[in-house]
Amino acid sequence: MQRNLNTCIPDDLRPLVGGFLARRSKDVQGLEFSLNTGDLQAVGGIAHKLKGNGTGYGFPAISEVGAELEMAAILGDEDLARALTAEFKEIIGYFQQQHLA
Repeated sequence: MQRNLNTCIPDDLRPLVGGFLARRSKDVQGLEFSLNTGDLQAVGGIAHKLKGNGTGYGFPAISEVGAELEMAAILGDEDLARALTAEFKEIIGYFQQQHLA
């Protein structure tokens, strides 16, 4: 991973991080399913949500990947969407290790 994976989690949101990251794991599953069924519109919808809520919870890398993934879906670039989904999956795994261990 080459992204900056620093976090800045607001104190009032720290108790919610476990649930937030669990929902992002479900997003990985949704992205993979949507890609496997060729539904780039669904990929774009999930990515838009990631773009919007990652930074708010203190995970700017999630928002960055979400923005790039949304653009890949809009452009119909399935290969890039798959690569970004794989990267997102790695990032979520990293954050889970760092914040839930």
